[in-house]
Amino acid sequence: MHERKYCWQRILLHWLSAVLILWVLLSDLCVALMDVERSTYERISGFNAAICVLYIPLFLLRCLLYRLCTQREVGPAGQPLKLMVCTVHEALYLSTAAVLLSGVLMIRREVDVLGWFIVPALLDDPLWLDIWFELHRVSRALLTVLLLVHVGAVVVQGYQGRNVLRRMLP
Repeated sequence: MHERKYCWQRILLHWLSAVLILWVLLSDLCVALMDVERSTYERISGFNAAICVLYIPLFLLRCLLYRLCTQREVGPAGQPLKLMVCTVHEALYLSTAAVLLSGVLMIRREVDVLGWFIVPALLDDPLWLDIWFELHRVSRALLTVLLLVHVGAVVVQGYQGRNVLRRMLP
């Protein structure tokens, strides 16, 4: 069975998203688990916050393209496997949105976006900052689990002879 490739815009946004999300999740995990100096922690956290701010418009574009193209490229979700695939992908998009939204709302001080512009802290109530921080932590954990499921499904389908990864390559 021949499956259509995704459009180049979706392929580009997929791999940009993959690199950025994996970098942020893995670098945050490393600084959390390793005994690093406070300045290293702050540099990595600041850089990650900055690139996530820059990623938000790309993520919104990715969501738009997903909505516009999914039905046409995947077809109706009447088959159980296609329904499951669509559900997991939508959960990935929702959890990514939750991570980005909670990340913006939990910041306690302004974020310098690579010297280009400043994003101010939007909230100052410690209770709400703590709530958004906890939602951020939970949504990051959910995103990590969903990414593992996603990568695992690609590997399993590859072993079954259905190289779905080929659709996401240029």
